[in-house]
Amino acid sequence: MQSERIDGVALLRVVGRISHATVPLLATPVEAAAGGGDHVVLDLTGVDYLNSAGLQVIEAAAARLAGSDRALIVCGVQDAVRPALDLAGPIPHLRLEATVADALAHASSVSAPPEPPDPVRGV
Repeated sequence: MQSERIDGVALLRVVGRISHATVPLLATPVEAAAGGGDHVVLDLTGVDYLNSAGLQVIEAAAARLAGSDRALIVCGVQDAVRPALDLAGPIPHLRLEATVADALAHASSVSAPPEPPDPVRGV
């Protein structure tokens, strides 16, 4: 997995299969990105398989980000992966976009994540 930060958005590019055996390789960087202060784009262009374990990671990250007024945007869903998403049904707080460019554009159009309070001033 490759990660980079573009204009206040954490972009994670995933490659290969997301299965029970590989889900820890997805979960750790997704959880780290969700723990930061940015919106998160998960690029699945290079993914050819996604099972329920991967969907659980995506669902958990979407919920965590939504709880702090941030977005999880998944893009680049390939034909081989789409049935898993279709069978899962709507995932609350998850946005799907066709391309990385579309996902980044959507992230920039969503209100900016709130600034953390200033510990000195208390606001």
